[in-house]
Amino acid sequence: MSTHAGRRGVALISVLLIFFIATTVAVAMMQRQQIDIRQTANLLQREQAYYYARGAEEFALQILHQDLLDDIEQNLMVDHYGESWAQGINFFEIDNGTLNITITDLQGRFNINGIVEGSTVNQSELERFRRLLSLLAIEQSLADAIVDWIDSDQEPFSLDGAEDLVYLSKEPPYRTGDGPMACPSELLLIEGIDWEIYTTLEPHVVALPTLTEVNVNTASATVLQATIPNLDESGAIRLVEDRANDGFDNLDDFFQHPALAGMDLPEEGLSVGSSFFIVNSAASFAGRSSYLSSWIYRQPEGSTVIARQISPLPPPQVPKSNEPSLLTMQLAVN
Repeated sequence: MSTHAGRRGVALISVLLIFFIATTVAVAMMQRQQIDIRQTANLLQREQAYYYARGAEEFALQILHQDLLDDIEQNLMVDHYGESWAQGINFFEIDNGTLNITITDLQGRFNINGIVEGSTVNQSELERFRRLLSLLAIEQSLADAIVDWIDSDQEPFSLDGAEDLVYLSKEPPYRTGDGPMACPSELLLIEGIDWEIYTTLEPHVVALPTLTEVNVNTASATVLQATIPNLDESGAIRLVEDRANDGFDNLDDFFQHPALAGMDLPEEGLSVGSSFFIVNSAASFAGRSSYLSSWIYRQPEGSTVIARQISPLPPPQVPKSNEPSLLTMQLAVN
């Protein structure tokens, strides 16, 4: 009897153990399924937010194109922060979400890639860049290392230059770009430039694929002072204040400003209009957010997105003031 009862006890324990294991597995499967469902929903919601941001990008392209058509019709090719494209759409309701759109002129900054074309140095642009470095209390000699990073040869531009031989000795080793920068963050790779120097310089520069002019209607006082020889700080600030939101209609009006009286003014490198812009789109859908930064090249025949950056975090704010600060250009070609 005791043996039979013992066997029944073992069988009961075995059944209970199997039931416990089956229950545990079932609960784990249900929990995993719920996690998978939530993850899938999150991915779908984030994907939807991204496509809303892409829609915002397309909307911004239409705004910029219409502004250009209006300029052509009025024969007044001017871009300034008083125009509709610069006002921003701070809040735009969409189905189960919101959109925020801002457009900023990239030609209010100094274009680093204009310093060199191939292996030929643009001396006037180089001098402007050196003045910019000086205004920011950065060693002007760093300009020579930047020249060597962009130019296509392996000959140091000066004793302060740096070609492959310098960078191949680093750990890990790497080579110079030997071409135009894709984004200003490449500056961090250049000999002599640390994080402090980069964060000081970054708000004033951009890396655009072609030689561009500085838009005097959107440039900061610092960039104006670097671009125009002998322009002092007070004069640059007066120019920014007096242009207000309407800007200058043409360069003649700009050159006639009292702050520029008696100066030897540059004949090139300045404009009152722009072709390159950055569109920052923030889309929220069902609690999920997507932030899209798009670099735009605007032309009469249509605008082109030359680069995109997608991020789950918002980009830095872009104040339209005496010192506009834009995003560092992170290349993500579509």
